[in-house]
Amino acid sequence: MTQATRRFAGIVFLAQGVPAFAQKPTSPTSASAPASQAEPNVSAPGDPTWMVADIGIALVVGLVVGYLIGAWRSSTKNRASHA
Repeated sequence: MTQATRRFAGIVFLAQGVPAFAQKPTSPTSASAPASQAEPNVSAPGDPTWMVADIGIALVVGLVVGYLIGAWRSSTKNRASHA
């Protein structure tokens, strides 16, 4: 690697952290919200059973696609060995 390439790579890697260094430091005693405010009602989006079903569907689709890719690769190897 040339010196210019190393310097460019270093600048690219350091540029990723610039936003973190640009933040203003906060004092550890400052609160993000006054203590008098009520706690917001935080709930998960959607029904949890649907999230489980989505993961199950994604796993089944992954298994089917993986099987089809494996079968396709196996058939191409068999065709190549008979040629």
